[in-house]
Amino acid sequence: MNKLEINLLPPELNISKKESLRKKLVFRTSFGFLVLTILATIVLFALVITKNFQLNNKTSSIETLVNSINSHKEQESLASVLRARVNSINALLKKESPEVEAYNLITILMPPNVNLINLSLDKNRKMLLTGETSNFALLDSFFTNLTDPKIHLGRINGTSINSLSVTQGSRVKFDLTINLASSNGKI
Repeated sequence: MNKLEINLLPPELNISKKESLRKKLVFRTSFGFLVLTILATIVLFALVITKNFQLNNKTSSIETLVNSINSHKEQESLASVLRARVNSINALLKKESPEVEAYNLITILMPPNVNLINLSLDKNRKMLLTGETSNFALLDSFFTNLTDPKIHLGRINGTSINSLSVTQGSRVKFDLTINLASSNGKI
């Protein structure tokens, strides 16, 4: 059987009720979307703050490392300068000066009882020597040593007598000019 429905309510009320339900649905949906948006914003904001904090920590650790590297660079450059100075000092200590080499050569070639009074060496490797001895035989022996390449091993290019005199005490005084040879920085 057919049921018969009787609706005594005015149709405006029905329409108003439907409209009210639709508004509630839109309001609830909008409110839910708003809550989700606020939650997403809070999470995103917290994430940004966390990442910013991590970035600041990394930046400060990078700055610390850069300062440490710069400090090590300064220490390395100082060590390099000191190493170069030590190498220079060692090279100077190993190398004899021309004056020392000239003096050593003359003392090797000079016979006993010939006294050295003055010795000078200029940049052109010319040596001026003043000395004295008790007799001419010792002077002759010294002059032979200075002029014989077998004895001085080619370390002398030439020798000349500038002056020769006999003092009151029968001492022979002499002035010589000696031209030293240079071979690889050695006399």
